[in-house]
Amino acid sequence: MRVDQTLAFAAIAIQFACSQPSAPAATISFASVSAGGSHTCGLSTEGRTYCWGSNTFAQLGGGPSTLLESHFYPAVVAVDVAFMAVSAGGLHTCALDASGTAYCWGANQYGQLGIGSDPAPERCRSTPCASTATAVSGALQFRVITAGWGHTCALSRSGDVYCWGDNRQGELGTDSIQLGTSTPTRVARPGDADFVALGAGQWHTCAVSADGRAYCWGQNNWGQVGPAAKDTCFAQDATKLPCSRTPVLAAAGLALVTIGGGWGHTCALASDGATYCWGYDGSGQLGVEPVSVSMECPLRPESRQCSPQPLRVAGNLAFVALTVGGSHNCGLLENGEAYCWGGHLIGQLGDCSLRDYSAVPRPVCGGHRYILLSAGSGHTCAAAVAHDAYCWGPNDSGELGSGTLTAFGPVPVGPPEN
Repeated sequence: MRVDQTLAFAAIAIQFACSQPSAPAATISFASVSAGGSHTCGLSTEGRTYCWGSNTFAQLGGGPSTLLESHFYPAVVAVDVAFMAVSAGGLHTCALDASGTAYCWGANQYGQLGIGSDPAPERCRSTPCASTATAVSGALQFRVITAGWGHTCALSRSGDVYCWGDNRQGELGTDSIQLGTSTPTRVARPGDADFVALGAGQWHTCAVSADGRAYCWGQNNWGQVGPAAKDTCFAQDATKLPCSRTPVLAAAGLALVTIGGGWGHTCALASDGATYCWGYDGSGQLGVEPVSVSMECPLRPESRQCSPQPLRVAGNLAFVALTVGGSHNCGLLENGEAYCWGGHLIGQLGDCSLRDYSAVPRPVCGGHRYILLSAGSGHTCAAAVAHDAYCWGPNDSGELGSGTLTAFGPVPVGPPEN
């Protein structure tokens, strides 16, 4: 495609995004949304679960009769349970019911569904999968669940973290060299840490303790786990990668309350609303200009766009909620305004501009007020005060929940599929 065509399409997408009515007609009232790799899921106020976007590995959970193709509008998840939380991962999705029981569906090549030794009840293009919500083994009860690319972790009511799935980069935190596990395995608590918040990145995981410290484990090739990681893991091509197979201290003294992981970075929110990030900063996702980050990257010393030490995000905004995406992040102000920073080549900041990136949080255009934000690998979705949902970014697989092109500003999630 020629550059002038690309810009023309982008301009159309911006115009479309910025001309939407403030309260579009919608038949689904959303309480929350979760953006994943190339799909999104949401919980309705009526107790139903919907997913849309890529369904190559049944990550939409529509059941065996649902076609393994992209769905551009919300499809009902095949389950009789009313979920209280949902987390969309790379190629799978997990959720919690009111009792804290975990369910997962989608791809299971690494055991990320947590359903035990049986690979999965179905096959999706030769990959083990489950097209309906399947209970996680172990009869454990959780209060938080988070899905990474090929692994899943959950926080129990007693403050313990359990993980399952891919462990090639140590992202399960079990101090094991096993490639993975299909059953929930307890992560060792460092010292007397009592975990209160949890977030999974692509190949790493982080948690916040009750005293506001951040602990991380998994891949550390960009410093996303922090300076204390000392282990070595191996990629599929036998390349040695810095990692930590157990939780290590990543940040202390910042009074952190929540945390999230991206492709190669981590961000956390402090009790005073300040945001801190560490890891890779190639697109300004740490909240500082890439050229100002002079620390060496653990994997590539010649690259100086990394910081294993927490950096405060520019702008001095006090957020009440934070979400971390692949190479971007978004924060929510108390008044419901949304701000995003980091990469924007595919519209993930939602500020109705054609900039490449922004190291400074920029307001999401459209004038909406939100109650929840969720950043995926390359797109972002949000539940508005009026309980309608909006998404922005690429829509190649229908992850925006509408028939639009790539959107550089919020577009409303459409009605459910017929």
